[in-house]
Amino acid sequence: MDNHHNNSVLNSEIIKESFHHTAKSFSLFINKNVTIDLININNSYINKSKENNSLVVLFSEIKGNLTGKCYLKFTNSDARKFYSACLPNEYLNDEDMKTGILTELDNVLTASVITVLANRLKVHTYAHVPFLLKMNNFEFEDMLKIDINSNSRKLINFHSVFKIEELSLKTEFIWIINSEIL
Repeated sequence: MDNHHNNSVLNSEIIKESFHHTAKSFSLFINKNVTIDLININNSYINKSKENNSLVVLFSEIKGNLTGKCYLKFTNSDARKFYSACLPNEYLNDEDMKTGILTELDNVLTASVITVLANRLKVHTYAHVPFLLKMNNFEFEDMLKIDINSNSRKLINFHSVFKIEELSLKTEFIWIINSEIL
């Protein structure tokens, strides 16, 4: 078996386990049934949209033995659906609450992945508190290219479907990490 295949299997297992933990934790947090399904994993980011769509991106910096950055990407439309599913109606126009609920999701998801990854690889690693970025598709793609090229890091893109009861949202969870550990 080649090394690339081993890395893909390891990453898939880690993400599936992490998504399971995240869904359980976030279900308790919002008091609704949440599942996160991994659709596929690849080592590239391709902006499939020809349009310059607005995005909501959560960003965390990874520190320790494993360094890099992770991004949780939503379209503006899916972010609005997420707010409607997770926030009481009186907070749907409150920017602080909208930022807070997405930041909490990213914090739980990133912490779950890092915990599973650190335990499996027996490394010390952690993430800084996430923050929210608003940008368009092309700005996001340019940011990823600069980070990968300037730091000789590996990109891992996890496509998933985030389900909150009847609502399904497609998300991308993108990690740009140093590859010598993986």
